[in-house]
Amino acid sequence: MSKTKTEQVLEKMKASLDAERSFGMYIKAKRFKELLMELETEFKSDFKDLADVYELRDQIVKERDRILREAEEEAELIRSRAENAVQEADIAKEAERYAHDIVIEAEKEVAEKQEEVDAYSKNVIVRTHRYLDQMLDTINKEFGEYQDKLHENRETLRKNLVEEIREEATNQA
Repeated sequence: MSKTKTEQVLEKMKASLDAERSFGMYIKAKRFKELLMELETEFKSDFKDLADVYELRDQIVKERDRILREAEEEAELIRSRAENAVQEADIAKEAERYAHDIVIEAEKEVAEKQEEVDAYSKNVIVRTHRYLDQMLDTINKEFGEYQDKLHENRETLRKNLVEEIREEATNQA
């Protein structure tokens, strides 16, 4: 595993302090100052990188929050649409059931009315046949009486004609 630049500078400082014990304080302080400056530079660089990381983290959090808000809004919209679709489907089913009930009721009424019409028609036909039968009986009786009179009149005419012919024949002879 590789060491960070800060870790490397800290190791150099330790090594320098251990190695420079024999050279005296002046050299030690100078080298120590250089290493501290190098460490300061690395810390600034690390802090800058860390600030960039925090800034990037904040941007990622904001983007995540935005995406979550949009997802929640879209989920709410989908839920609302689904709820509306379910309500519309329920309304459509209820309307279909209502229409079916109306059709069934209408079919029952049509069947009842058809039975009434059939019964009435049969009644009218029977009554009409009876009436016509009575009328024909009446006509037959009336014409029967006239027929008898016609027959009598014809017989009378024949008799009269025969008598006239005889009288004429006798008168001519």
